[in-house]
Amino acid sequence: MKWSFRIKIEKTIYFCFRSMGPLVVNLKRLQKEPIRLRGSLDAQALEIETLDELIQIAGPARYSFVVQWTGQGIMISGELEMPLRCICARCLTEFDDWIRLPAWTTYAELSGEDALPVEGENVDLTPLVREELIFALPQHPLCSPECPGILPKEEDVPRPSGSASNVWSILDSLDL
Repeated sequence: MKWSFRIKIEKTIYFCFRSMGPLVVNLKRLQKEPIRLRGSLDAQALEIETLDELIQIAGPARYSFVVQWTGQGIMISGELEMPLRCICARCLTEFDDWIRLPAWTTYAELSGEDALPVEGENVDLTPLVREELIFALPQHPLCSPECPGILPKEEDVPRPSGSASNVWSILDSLDL
Protein backbone atom coordinates (compact mmCIF):
# COMPACT_ATOMS: atom_id res chain seq x y z
CA MET A 1 0.00 0.00 0.00
CA LYS A 2 1.43 3.40 -0.93
CA TRP A 3 0.96 6.42 1.27
CA SER A 4 1.18 10.11 0.67
CA PHE A 5 1.19 12.15 3.89
CA ARG A 6 2.53 15.39 5.18
CA ILE A 7 4.30 15.46 8.49
CA LYS A 8 4.64 18.72 10.38
CA ILE A 9 8.05 18.86 11.99
CA GLU A 10 9.11 21.10 14.87
CA LYS A 11 10.31 24.09 12.81
CA THR A 12 7.27 24.17 10.51
CA ILE A 13 9.09 22.36 7.74
CA TYR A 14 6.96 20.00 5.70
CA PHE A 15 8.21 16.79 4.14
CA CYS A 16 6.14 14.66 1.83
CA PHE A 17 7.15 11.00 1.52
CA ARG A 18 5.64 8.39 -0.75
CA SER A 19 5.59 4.57 -0.54
CA MET A 20 6.24 4.47 3.22
CA GLY A 21 3.87 4.80 6.15
CA PRO A 22 2.62 8.13 7.48
CA LEU A 23 5.24 8.62 10.24
CA VAL A 24 8.49 8.83 8.31
CA VAL A 25 11.66 10.40 9.77
CA ASN A 26 14.79 11.32 7.85
CA LEU A 27 17.78 9.74 9.63
CA LYS A 28 20.35 12.31 8.45
CA ARG A 29 18.30 15.13 9.91
CA LEU A 30 17.66 13.11 13.07
CA GLN A 31 21.40 12.63 13.61
CA LYS A 32 21.82 16.44 13.69
CA GLU A 33 18.95 17.22 16.07
CA PRO A 34 15.88 15.65 17.71
CA ILE A 35 12.66 15.86 15.71
CA ARG A 36 9.28 16.65 17.26
CA LEU A 37 6.23 15.14 15.53
CA ARG A 38 2.60 16.10 16.18
CA GLY A 39 -0.52 15.15 14.34
CA SER A 40 -3.23 12.59 13.91
CA LEU A 41 -3.71 9.40 11.92
CA ASP A 42 -6.88 7.50 11.19
CA ALA A 43 -7.18 3.77 11.80
CA GLN A 44 -6.83 3.04 8.09
CA ALA A 45 -3.47 4.84 7.87
CA LEU A 46 -2.30 2.92 10.96
CA GLU A 47 -3.76 -0.30 9.54
CA ILE A 48 -5.56 -1.03 12.81
CA GLU A 49 -8.63 -3.22 12.70
CA THR A 50 -10.46 -4.38 15.77
CA LEU A 51 -11.86 -7.84 15.28
CA ASP A 52 -13.65 -7.59 18.62
CA GLU A 53 -17.26 -6.54 18.14
CA LEU A 54 -17.21 -4.84 21.57
CA ILE A 55 -14.54 -2.31 20.51
CA GLN A 56 -14.60 0.13 17.59
CA ILE A 57 -12.16 2.92 16.83
CA ALA A 58 -14.12 6.17 17.08
CA GLY A 59 -11.67 8.63 15.55
CA PRO A 60 -8.09 9.34 14.59
CA ALA A 61 -5.16 8.56 16.83
CA ARG A 62 -3.36 11.69 18.01
CA TYR A 63 0.35 11.79 18.68
CA SER A 64 2.92 14.22 20.00
CA PHE A 65 6.44 12.92 20.53
CA VAL A 66 10.14 13.61 20.17
CA VAL A 67 12.40 11.29 18.20
CA GLN A 68 16.10 11.24 19.20
CA TRP A 69 19.13 9.56 17.66
CA THR A 70 21.03 7.28 20.08
CA GLY A 71 23.83 6.10 17.81
CA GLN A 72 22.52 2.55 17.31
CA GLY A 73 18.83 3.32 17.11
CA ILE A 74 16.17 5.86 17.98
CA MET A 75 14.43 6.81 21.22
CA ILE A 76 10.84 8.03 21.01
CA SER A 77 9.05 9.69 23.91
CA GLY A 78 5.78 11.55 24.08
CA GLU A 79 2.02 10.99 24.07
CA LEU A 80 -0.41 8.80 22.14
CA GLU A 81 -4.20 8.73 22.37
CA MET A 82 -7.10 7.28 20.40
CA PRO A 83 -10.87 7.46 21.00
CA LEU A 84 -12.88 4.24 21.19
CA ARG A 85 -16.56 3.35 21.04
CA CYS A 86 -17.10 0.27 23.20
CA ILE A 87 -19.87 -2.02 24.34
CA CYS A 88 -19.68 -3.07 28.00
CA ALA A 89 -18.88 -6.77 28.29
CA ARG A 90 -21.20 -7.07 31.32
CA CYS A 91 -24.30 -4.96 30.61
CA LEU A 92 -23.99 -4.43 26.81
CA THR A 93 -24.30 -0.64 27.13
CA GLU A 94 -22.44 1.49 24.59
CA PHE A 95 -19.92 3.95 26.00
CA ASP A 96 -17.01 6.13 24.87
CA ASP A 97 -13.50 5.38 26.06
CA TRP A 98 -9.93 6.46 25.27
CA ILE A 99 -6.57 4.84 24.90
CA ARG A 100 -4.26 7.33 26.59
CA LEU A 101 -0.52 6.82 26.81
CA PRO A 102 0.64 10.12 28.37
CA ALA A 103 4.25 9.08 29.02
CA TRP A 104 4.96 6.76 26.11
CA THR A 105 8.63 5.88 25.58
CA THR A 106 10.13 3.28 23.31
CA TYR A 107 13.46 2.40 21.76
CA ALA A 108 13.86 1.03 18.25
CA GLU A 109 16.97 -0.49 16.78
CA LEU A 110 17.87 0.23 13.17
CA SER A 111 19.91 -2.92 12.61
CA GLY A 112 19.52 -6.51 13.67
CA GLU A 113 16.61 -8.92 13.93
CA ASP A 114 14.07 -6.52 15.50
CA ALA A 115 15.10 -3.49 13.46
CA LEU A 116 12.70 -1.03 11.93
CA PRO A 117 12.87 -1.11 8.14
CA VAL A 118 15.04 1.68 6.74
CA GLU A 119 14.31 2.82 3.20
CA GLY A 120 17.11 4.98 1.87
CA GLU A 121 17.68 7.61 4.56
CA ASN A 122 14.18 7.32 6.03
CA VAL A 123 12.63 5.19 8.74
CA ASP A 124 8.91 4.64 9.25
CA LEU A 125 7.69 4.87 12.87
CA THR A 126 4.14 3.76 12.02
CA PRO A 127 4.69 0.11 13.10
CA LEU A 128 5.79 1.24 16.58
CA VAL A 129 2.74 3.46 17.05
CA ARG A 130 0.41 0.75 15.68
CA GLU A 131 1.85 -1.86 18.05
CA GLU A 132 1.52 0.36 21.14
CA LEU A 133 -2.10 1.25 20.34
CA ILE A 134 -3.06 -2.37 19.68
CA PHE A 135 -1.48 -3.52 22.96
CA ALA A 136 -3.40 -0.77 24.79
CA LEU A 137 -6.83 -1.86 23.51
CA PRO A 138 -9.04 -3.03 26.39
CA GLN A 139 -9.38 -6.80 26.59
CA HIS A 140 -12.65 -6.69 28.53
CA PRO A 141 -14.30 -3.26 28.08
CA LEU A 142 -16.44 -2.17 31.03
CA CYS A 143 -18.61 0.94 31.29
CA SER A 144 -17.44 1.19 34.92
CA PRO A 145 -15.56 -1.15 37.27
CA GLU A 146 -18.69 -1.42 39.43
CA CYS A 147 -20.95 -2.47 36.53
CA PRO A 148 -23.34 -5.15 37.89
CA GLY A 149 -24.05 -6.60 34.46
CA ILE A 150 -27.46 -7.20 32.94
CA LEU A 151 -30.07 -6.88 35.64
CA PRO A 152 -33.26 -8.93 35.23
CA LYS A 153 -36.58 -7.13 35.00
CA GLU A 154 -38.68 -7.52 38.12
CA GLU A 155 -41.38 -9.49 36.28
CA ASP A 156 -38.73 -11.96 35.02
CA VAL A 157 -37.53 -12.91 38.51
CA PRO A 158 -39.10 -16.23 39.56
CA ARG A 159 -41.10 -16.04 42.79
CA PRO A 160 -41.32 -19.05 45.07
CA SER A 161 -44.86 -20.38 45.36
CA GLY A 162 -45.72 -21.05 48.96
CA SER A 163 -43.64 -20.97 52.09
CA ALA A 164 -40.11 -22.22 52.47
CA SER A 165 -41.28 -25.36 54.30
CA ASN A 166 -43.46 -26.35 51.30
CA VAL A 167 -40.45 -26.27 49.00
CA TRP A 168 -38.85 -29.16 50.87
CA SER A 169 -42.06 -31.10 51.42
CA ILE A 170 -41.78 -32.72 48.02
CA LEU A 171 -38.65 -34.51 49.24
CA ASP A 172 -40.63 -35.97 52.18
CA SER A 173 -42.81 -37.90 49.74
CA LEU A 174 -39.82 -39.79 48.27
CA ASP A 175 -39.63 -43.45 49.28
CA LEU A 176 -35.98 -44.21 49.97
